[in-house]
Amino acid sequence: MVDRLWRLALHVVRWGLVAMLVGGLIADLERLDGKGWLVRTLTFPLCIAVAPLLSRWSRRRIAYYTAADACIVTPFFLDIGGNMLGLYESVELFDDILHLANWLLLAVAFTLILRGTRPATRLGLVASGGGFGAFLIVLWELLEYVVAKTGTSRLFLTYEDTVVDLALSTGGAVAGAAVVAFLVRPRHSERPWPAAGRSSAAA
Repeated sequence: MVDRLWRLALHVVRWGLVAMLVGGLIADLERLDGKGWLVRTLTFPLCIAVAPLLSRWSRRRIAYYTAADACIVTPFFLDIGGNMLGLYESVELFDDILHLANWLLLAVAFTLILRGTRPATRLGLVASGGGFGAFLIVLWELLEYVVAKTGTSRLFLTYEDTVVDLALSTGGAVAGAAVVAFLVRPRHSERPWPAAGRSSAAA
């Protein structure tokens, strides 16, 4: 039942993301002006391929998890949905809430994959998930800066906004990693592969 719900959620966010991106191009909504919509349309769908490519690239080391896949795609779905509905402008704390929630989801996905790849302590998972989130938000802010410099006018980037985004996103990543490490029990398919188990036993 849980697996079916995750698969349903994955289909909703995948197709919803693509539909909103294409719809934004066709509708040419005024509230999307200056948001770099063409750049988003060309890059955001790449998130759909992340988990499947990881699985196909190294089948013996990385398991494919529907839950992790859904957690990777959902932040992009929420960002596009927020722009389509004008929530960034109409809800004062929407951007802050999304930074916290999105990085929590991305860290959950990263930690699930990491936990299924090799043995790790709970504190090790939290540190890895938090570090991953910190790296990712620095990269995101750098990309936003580059996009803003290309002439996109409605990102409203300020020093204070950047610092708040860094703090919220890193905090969300630590929280997401902690959720997986301490609250989500590993399933059989999420445990390290037998090869890793044999090497541990041999040691």
